[in-house]
Amino acid sequence: MNSGRSGFSLIELLVVMAIAGILLVIAVPAYQQYMLDAHRTDATKTLLEVSNAESEYYTSNNVYAGNLTSLGYPADTVTSANGYYAVTATSSSPQTYTLTATPEGAQTRDTNCASFTLNSLGQKGVTGTDTETHCWQ
Repeated sequence: MNSGRSGFSLIELLVVMAIAGILLVIAVPAYQQYMLDAHRTDATKTLLEVSNAESEYYTSNNVYAGNLTSLGYPADTVTSANGYYAVTATSSSPQTYTLTATPEGAQTRDTNCASFTLNSLGQKGVTGTDTETHCWQ
């Protein structure tokens, strides 16, 4: 029998809210990890840009730059384009350098691929629990 009432019962509403809550509990952490993974390209892109500047400097001067200001950057620490990493350079001799991208802000929660390195030989490195190959892709 139809009593003329329409709408949702309280039980139906509670079931829908429970399903939505379960989806949120699963989706939000997955989305946050996805964003951390996506921001890694900010580090690799900046490291490759600074490495290219080092190579150009080496072509002209026969030594690598001792600091990032010699490459035309305003300071010895370069912030990546989107601000997720700070890049620094170290050199043990005029013929070598190592660039390091350290996470900043929310990106510090990425423990899988924390800091990235790139040296004058083109060797890529990473600190964290994940592999270098996965982090640099």
